[in-house]
Amino acid sequence: MSKLLSVYVGFLLPFIFLNHIVAQNVSYWAPKDSIMSNVDVYKADIQVSNFKFIVGTQFNVAWDSSLLVLDSVGNFGLPLKLEDHFGLVSKSKGVLSFQWFDESLKGVTLPDRKSIFSLYFKVKGLRGLKSPITFVDTPTNIRETADSSYKAVTAFYVDGFVVLKMGATSSAAGIDSDQLRIDKVYPNPVSSGDVSVNWFSSVPGIVEYTLTDVRGSVIKRWSNKIGSGVQFLQMPVSDFPARGYYNLQIKQGNFQSNQQIIYMPAN
Repeated sequence: MSKLLSVYVGFLLPFIFLNHIVAQNVSYWAPKDSIMSNVDVYKADIQVSNFKFIVGTQFNVAWDSSLLVLDSVGNFGLPLKLEDHFGLVSKSKGVLSFQWFDESLKGVTLPDRKSIFSLYFKVKGLRGLKSPITFVDTPTNIRETADSSYKAVTAFYVDGFVVLKMGATSSAAGIDSDQLRIDKVYPNPVSSGDVSVNWFSSVPGIVEYTLTDVRGSVIKRWSNKIGSGVQFLQMPVSDFPARGYYNLQIKQGNFQSNQQIIYMPAN
């Protein structure tokens, strides 16, 4: 990772004469896409707007690591190096850290909706699921943008997602809606009370339920014995430790079905 922005604040400001208007209200955009679940690689562009005379920025990006596996980072719209400007320690958990500083001290201006970098993912291929692509405050809150006055600029972060559309074929093993499927989850998003799940299994037997968060960490895992046919499951919101996106997987033998659940408490 490159030098922190704060190293330069206060030290260089007395020596800089500004003869231009600095940036206001920079926006960062994550993509909103839909792709076939059997594609090999998905490219997610991180874009900016009103990026004017910017000398530094830092933030984290997260995704659902149970659906997307980060393969590489590229398509740089700024003078970047992978080893200097990106933190990849938590990429297996679905988090990437980014930090950049303009060492020329002149500031950089980019056209609106210019990609500053792109994330290249291998798709695990679970059909019908949706992965958020969001700006997050974990592992640490480092959202910051500075212009050539070396003052923090107001920045807006617009979260996105990618939907894995159901294609004619899929690379995901064990996906067969005639054998096992989740039909309905409601309410979704949920803010209070219980989440109701209607699902179907063609055969009786032992079923395993797994609830994971956006980084693929297991929140809860349990099992029970069912008969064949239409099934009902209720989950209290206390199962969700914090606001965000979760994935419910129901697995029976060689078959599985997955559904995203969004927990958005009122407060």
